[in-house]
Amino acid sequence: MSLKYIAVFGANGQLGQSIIAALLGWKKQTFNVLAVIPPKTPEPSVPDSKQDYRCSDISLFNASQGQLKTELKGIDAVLSALDGKAFESQPLIPDGAADAGVKLFYPSEYGFHQTYRKPSADWVSYTQCGR
Repeated sequence: MSLKYIAVFGANGQLGQSIIAALLGWKKQTFNVLAVIPPKTPEPSVPDSKQDYRCSDISLFNASQGQLKTELKGIDAVLSALDGKAFESQPLIPDGAADAGVKLFYPSEYGFHQTYRKPSADWVSYTQCGR
């Protein structure tokens, strides 16, 4: 199965930007990448590439399955790099992707609760997490 058209949800997050950089920097294959980000957020920082790249803003909190179907038409694989509050909307994505004929969906495994540690802290405090 050939995967040429890839959509990345959560594309402007730390993990999403790394995924996009890897796809656009891949030497053995050319990918067409659709970066999906929340409205009114900065676009991902991506490396210069001769590969096809475009960015689309979709609010997963207000999106419909039909809107995702339209946006994902022609996409071969969807990768989810969602976390936090957006992770709760992840079930909408495979439904829209299936309607659009997407071949593969890779769910986010990063949306489960992480113990928060401030960048300046040497240790984790459960009080920082609201516990």
